[in-house]
Amino acid sequence: MRIGYLQLSPQQTHESGIVRYARYIAQAVAALPEVEVQTIALPLDPRTPFQAPLQRALEDLRACDVLHLQYSKYLGLSGWNMLKLLKTIRRQSTGKLCITLHDVYVDLYPAYGLLDAWKFENKRLRGYSNQQSLALRSTATCLWQNHLADKAVMQWILNHADQVLTCSQTEAERLQHFDNVAKVTVIPHFIETRAEVLPVAAAKQALGFKATDTLITLQGFIYRSKGHALLLEALSLLPNSVQLAFAGGMAPNQTDLQRELEAQIQRLGLGDRVRITGHLSEPDLECYLAASDLGVCPFQIISASGTLSTWISMGRPVLAYDLPQVEELNQRVPGAIATFLDYTPESLAEAIETCLVQPAKTPLVQQLQEKLSLAHIAQLHGAVYAAPSQPALTRPTPSVPSTAEPRIGRVPRNADS
Repeated sequence: MRIGYLQLSPQQTHESGIVRYARYIAQAVAALPEVEVQTIALPLDPRTPFQAPLQRALEDLRACDVLHLQYSKYLGLSGWNMLKLLKTIRRQSTGKLCITLHDVYVDLYPAYGLLDAWKFENKRLRGYSNQQSLALRSTATCLWQNHLADKAVMQWILNHADQVLTCSQTEAERLQHFDNVAKVTVIPHFIETRAEVLPVAAAKQALGFKATDTLITLQGFIYRSKGHALLLEALSLLPNSVQLAFAGGMAPNQTDLQRELEAQIQRLGLGDRVRITGHLSEPDLECYLAASDLGVCPFQIISASGTLSTWISMGRPVLAYDLPQVEELNQRVPGAIATFLDYTPESLAEAIETCLVQPAKTPLVQQLQEKLSLAHIAQLHGAVYAAPSQPALTRPTPSVPSTAEPRIGRVPRNADS
């Protein structure tokens, strides 16, 4: 069986989590017996026409039995242009089309209808301007380019892809108001294998921390819903021996957030206790993770978190906000990931202190490593590729009453995968 991977990606300097995920999956599937893998990268830039490079890529992948894509709203093209790209791929592909969905957020794919979306978006935009006509035009533009386009792309994928994958049951459940959801298959996010991890003391020394320092770390791109501000507030409630590292660079278009975090650090008097590393190479990132006494993931929302999977691969204890995807991991190995329930600095600080004095949960984390190993996840992909295509089972979209104000437009520009 020949599997083709068309790796769609935004045109940016550093590798995104989705691109990294795709790269690891392709490498692992290539190790399966009787499987041949071909990979072509296709960076997407809204300023550059994609048709010609797409045509060349599809011609090179024409002989593949399966063509696998990773899809997210955040791949560099607007929704309607992405729909054109996907239609071209479907028309010219001779094999089965498999698409893994990332960044499946309720805010992007809400169950409520256009009228509720219009009311909320118009109210939000009118707050920025006293000119009603401007607000109306902006509302129409926003709904057309985001709400309608995003839902149209998702429904097209469910209608026309032969196989659709998500990395969590929570994401699959967020699609239940679409047609053809019967074809969605859940394959969990993999846990990569690391050959050797530095001892904590050696890693701290390499990074210039004191042996007596307690290091807590939030890793990955920095964007608003990832909880950096909450963690700074919690740090101010912890002993001075607790140091904090933000191990990652700012996500694109987050200049305002960067200024806010810098001002917050100064206001709380945490300048000598917080290290913002900027973008890290893979070895340098691994050194920060190895040096950490606790990985902290105070995310308000997540899709299928590559950050959690990275922490698990390091075998380090992890504390996360009590989100459904975290519960899915704890259902596989009860108690593997510590959680805090109230999204407040006090609750987070108390949970951090508890985790730091409790014995490490390394054996439980190691069980997760085994259950979700990259080799096992590759085998699950191989089984999906070999299975018959799912039939299109359509049904009417259920009517969902609006019991709360819609929450459009609160998803980060670079969501975690």
